[in-house]
Amino acid sequence: MSNNNNSGAGIAGFIAGALLGAAAGAAAGLLFAPQKGEATRRKVRQASDRMFKKGLEAVDSFQEERVEPFLNRVNDQASRVRDDITVKISDLKGSVNERLNKKPGDETAKE
Repeated sequence: MSNNNNSGAGIAGFIAGALLGAAAGAAAGLLFAPQKGEATRRKVRQASDRMFKKGLEAVDSFQEERVEPFLNRVNDQASRVRDDITVKISDLKGSVNERLNKKPGDETAKE
């Protein structure tokens, strides 16, 4: 497997950290700004709403770019494994039936 498996978690952590840092910086800047309480609270609320929307967009983007392709690959591989198992079970059933139907002294059946 490639090293890309761990990069998804690293990217998600980086995005979360960046968003959290940006939100904290924006909130700190607004809290220390010389404005009335209501204006500051409104700006903090607006900034948090913007950051929340950006976070949702980042999550959606991550899901589209990383999660969905990964799940599609897993689903494809699981389908191939299921098909292989189905064929092997069918072969095994045929072999068992052949041995069960073998008559004593019948040397034509392969062992």
